[in-house]
Amino acid sequence: MTCDWQGWRRDAWSLRHLVEDLVSHVDQVILLTVFPVAEPDLLRSVVWSDEVQQSIDLLNRSLSQTQWPSTVRVVDCDSALLALGGKAFMDTLHLTESGYDALNTLIEPLLAPLPAATATPNVREA
Repeated sequence: MTCDWQGWRRDAWSLRHLVEDLVSHVDQVILLTVFPVAEPDLLRSVVWSDEVQQSIDLLNRSLSQTQWPSTVRVVDCDSALLALGGKAFMDTLHLTESGYDALNTLIEPLLAPLPAATATPNVREA
């Protein structure tokens, strides 16, 4: 796969460092791969580049091949979303309810064994 845009390397580096930092503060990290993009609509297709999906594929491959600590789980979102065909995406970038349902089905089993959060959100009173 040839991709002239090399930003995916920087993104992979940034995600690796973010996860390394998270691992030192939490018990488990669940890292979702970057969602595939749907076919761009006519207006967006004028400025759209095929390198967007290529760079996502390269980034996801890098994340999958990284030797993560045992407390890090990488979840491949592509299979669940692509299985729905065009029904997973509202537009090029946004998921439909069916898309979110597919992700929930994929992720919920990973969340069930984790302890419930004990922190309370910091909410300002109006």
